[in-house]
Amino acid sequence: AFCLLALLPRCSQDPSRDVEDLRARCDGLAAQNSALRNENDALRDRLERLDAQCENAGIERDELRRWARDLVRACGPSVWEMGVYEYPVPYKFLGQATLEQLVSELNQRLRAGALPEVVLVNVVGSNAHVRIPDETVVTRQMGTTGAMAYLNAVAFTLCSLKEINCVVFDIQPGEHAVPGRLCPE
Repeated sequence: AFCLLALLPRCSQDPSRDVEDLRARCDGLAAQNSALRNENDALRDRLERLDAQCENAGIERDELRRWARDLVRACGPSVWEMGVYEYPVPYKFLGQATLEQLVSELNQRLRAGALPEVVLVNVVGSNAHVRIPDETVVTRQMGTTGAMAYLNAVAFTLCSLKEINCVVFDIQPGEHAVPGRLCPE
């Protein structure tokens, strides 16, 4: 008969001590596993709360957009100016105005605030295309909130006419603003 005795690394001559060491390590790993499961459960709960908050924020954003669109339409042709936040406030109601008159009135207001004027390039469908000759003020110097407030003031003003739904900004991208279409909705 042939017998092979193999000693595992870190095994001692006392097998009961080896078993106790392994049990202690196993208990430690079980405790660590339990703590990780608890942490995982807590993270899942937090993720579910964040998902719900994100969904609610999306609903609120959509409601705010619809409200803004309805507000612009209800005010009729008017010039909007930059508000304290990103959203503008009505400055001057014009009753009956053309797009060119709105741009002229808006530019007067912008000049009074030492802000860059806008130039109406053309209208394609229900989109008014504009450019900003001194665009770097908006795209690089006003900060993100300031740039968004400026762009919104332009969009709300031009979209106060029923035939204009969106404003397309033909500008070079910068840190605070990029080209694209903006609709007060």
